Amino acid sequence: NAAEADALATAMFVLAPDDAIAFCRTRPDTSLLLLTPGNRHGETELAVVNLAPESVEVTQPHIRVRWH
Repeated sequence: NAAEADALATAMFVLAPDDAIAFCRTRPDTSLLLLTPGNRHGETELAVVNLAPESVEVTQPHIRVRWH
């Protein structure tokens, strides 16, 4: 429902990235796409939780995907 989606979006925004990933891993019905700065200059990291690989297409070479 919309209220739950809004609450989850807000929670994911304020949590540290590792905490957001850990939370979503405990809820198979909740997926997460989380973009954060990568370890190298100009790199972006995309954390993917509870989504099938065929559901995500990355077309930019500077984006590194971490599957959870």
